[in-house]
Amino acid sequence: KLKINPKYVVITLGKRGMFIQDSGKSTLIPPRIVKHVFDVTGAGDTSLALLSLSLAAKSSIVEAAELATMLQE
Repeated sequence: KLKINPKYVVITLGKRGMFIQDSGKSTLIPPRIVKHVFDVTGAGDTSLALLSLSLAAKSSIVEAAELATMLQE
C-alpha cells in the first residue's frame, strides 16, 4: 500500500488559474490576462514545469504558482 503525504496539492484550472492546498490553507491564484493567445497546446505542462522550476529555485508555493499562471491561457 502506497502512503502519500504531499506538502502541496496543486490543481491547474486553465482559464480560471491555479488552486493550491498548502498545510490546511487553500489559495486560488487567478490567471493573468493575456490579449493574444496563439496556441494553448502544452500550456498545462509548461505551467507545471515553471512551477517546479520556481520551487527548485526556493520560491514559495504561492510565488511559484503566480509565475506559472503567467503562461496559462
